Amino acid sequence: MPSSFASLPSFRSGIYLAALIAAAVSIAPARADAQLFKKLKDAAASKAADKFGEKAGEKAAGKAAERAGVESSVGEERPDMAALLGAPLTADTLDLVLKGLGVMAVSMEERDRLAEQQSSWETKLGELRSHPEVQRWNERERLVGRCTDAYFGELRVTRDEEVRKRMQADPMKYQAAAMKFAQEIAPLQARGDNEAVMKAQLKFLRDVTGIDPRVDSTNARGKCGAVPPKPIQFAQIDSAEGRSKRLATQVRAVEAQAEAKAAAAAGIPGGRFAQARERVLTWLYGGGRRFSDSALLASKKPDIEQIKKAL
Repeated sequence: MPSSFASLPSFRSGIYLAALIAAAVSIAPARADAQLFKKLKDAAASKAADKFGEKAGEKAAGKAAERAGVESSVGEERPDMAALLGAPLTADTLDLVLKGLGVMAVSMEERDRLAEQQSSWETKLGELRSHPEVQRWNERERLVGRCTDAYFGELRVTRDEEVRKRMQADPMKYQAAAMKFAQEIAPLQARGDNEAVMKAQLKFLRDVTGIDPRVDSTNARGKCGAVPPKPIQFAQIDSAEGRSKRLATQVRAVEAQAEAKAAAAAGIPGGRFAQARERVLTWLYGGGRRFSDSALLASKKPDIEQIKKAL
């Protein structure tokens, strides 16, 4: 039964009513149930904050790259670019870097093969997601969801009023029920048994208010219809996503291993090799016209062209 409770559309209304009863009788211990809701809310907020942080971090990183860019607006090499590209290369260090990049280029052929496979699966994903059967199912889910939300929104208004009247008629009954409910779910919350908490919520609603979310859900389906089973394309989408993610992981692993082997072959510390690699890449694609080692890099351009797969 694990997923059955969470899938009940009216369960959101049920949670609200349970919290409403506890709050209305103003019993502090009965607010223990609210702690679960707060944790869930905090978790959602934390997840949103993480996403915001990722975006903010990406934006900050972009600005940092601009500030520590390889050139100014007039093409002059900036002194703070060393944080990204390291010190200018000498003839000896460039030869070592090119040696390492030669080793890396061989490994990158495997990377490119895997990346091509991943690209194919991403194309397949796009085709599956735009499949007419998938589009029809998504539209049906949207329509049923909108109707169901409207149904429970209206029901919630009338239910809230009904519960308030019952509480006013016999406040001691609801006070005792709220205290008992809080005591029952406290140990369940303590051990993180959310499924048991859901069951307790449903029982609380049925016993105390006479409301059965299962009946509400049945009524909602009668009014709004049901979402049909997902077409086979959804299973294919899941499979394609899994393959694409696994290939992406393999691509990153090959790149990391290739760079480590390259640095070892060059006899240069990994961090310094990564900087030198970025320096060569930047120069090759026109970003280092005023590098102090630009002439040296130009003298090695034929060699660089041969191993640019590693860049």
